[in-house]
Amino acid sequence: MKNIVTSSWKSIAAGAPAALLAATLLAACENPEPPGVCGTIAEQTVMVGETASVNACFNDPNGDVLSYSVASSDPGVAAASISGSAVAVRGVAPGSVVVTVTATDAGGLRAHQEFRVVVPAEGQGFEEGDNASSSNQPPQVIPLPSWDAHWSDPAVEDVTLEVVVSDHFYDPDDDYDDLTVTAESTDPAVVRIARADTSAVELLTVSAGRASVTMTVTDPDGASASKTWTVTVGNVAPEVWSEVRDFVIGVDEETARYFPAFIVDCNIGDSLIYTLSNSNPAVLEARIEERAAYFKGLAAGTTTITMTGEDKAGLTAEVRFTITVAENLPPVIVDTLPDEIAATKGDTLEFVLTDYFEDLDGDSLSYGAVTQRGLDTWIEGDTLWVETNRTGYKLIMIKAVDPHGRMAWQFSIIAVEDGDSS
Repeated sequence: MKNIVTSSWKSIAAGAPAALLAATLLAACENPEPPGVCGTIAEQTVMVGETASVNACFNDPNGDVLSYSVASSDPGVAAASISGSAVAVRGVAPGSVVVTVTATDAGGLRAHQEFRVVVPAEGQGFEEGDNASSSNQPPQVIPLPSWDAHWSDPAVEDVTLEVVVSDHFYDPDDDYDDLTVTAESTDPAVVRIARADTSAVELLTVSAGRASVTMTVTDPDGASASKTWTVTVGNVAPEVWSEVRDFVIGVDEETARYFPAFIVDCNIGDSLIYTLSNSNPAVLEARIEERAAYFKGLAAGTTTITMTGEDKAGLTAEVRFTITVAENLPPVIVDTLPDEIAATKGDTLEFVLTDYFEDLDGDSLSYGAVTQRGLDTWIEGDTLWVETNRTGYKLIMIKAVDPHGRMAWQFSIIAVEDGDSS
């Protein structure tokens, strides 16, 4: 028989007006964001035939369920596999590789987390006094596919680009302090080498065009490794990443939309200037704070909003949408969920949703829930049931919707632990 846990939590101060919180959460759900990386994975040393395990860490701002994949830059040196977010790396032959873990959300947006794996040669790492010896090994190039793809974006003029040496080269003999680093550009009129030392190479973009840059690392014994990539300098116009949906707010209600979620610039080193156009200021107040547009309903009616991003060269991109200000009020949060809810695997949590949401117009509300993998949900009338099937920290977002499409959101983390196996 499953354990039934009935929620009886008291209200916790939200720290912001309920309507603003609901609108902000709604904005996040309307504007998909890619997964994010939390933390880093330390370099792993794995002997030939042995296996090391690490956990990748990603979070998704929209609460999407993530799928994972993993790739080794050289499976002949170290082979990688993944189960959930747990990565296993097996040493195959001496050398070093970069392992890339990719998290993909339901909309196909991705995030990558990389870490280095070193497979020592036999006899490497012996203690002082041992008779083992090793000959010099040349520096090695670290393949970074995602980094190389980044350089396919053009850079604007008069921007300094930094390439960190340790991100791209590995020396098996740890001769880092004695390495010699040089760099050469095929066209200094386009890209000039501003600095090259053991820490980094700095490139200065000079004028529009394309140049190849080669960085070479040489150890004290004269062994070297080189890496070449192409840098394109030139301006491209900003682009519309996604359209803004038309939406409804109430009188005295405030909401926001984040410019970079809709308008992007593909130039490295470029920045956009944002402006707003409001066709009916009597209906809606519109203002910009940093990179966000804020809207507040003043009176019933409709207005057209234009959000524009302009780059350094004066090229622009814009999105246009309609905001309706209605007398109808959205649902409100009358009691907040805790930041974290403790549960045991196999528990079924019960949430009476009328304890958490209310409609001030007296409208009947419908409800929905979005969860991460490991939680099963179903709704019967005004009651939400959540079954915990996997251990870990699981995000849950609960919405209440009135007949006019107005919404309120709440979210919490359910911390699921293993039960007593005895």
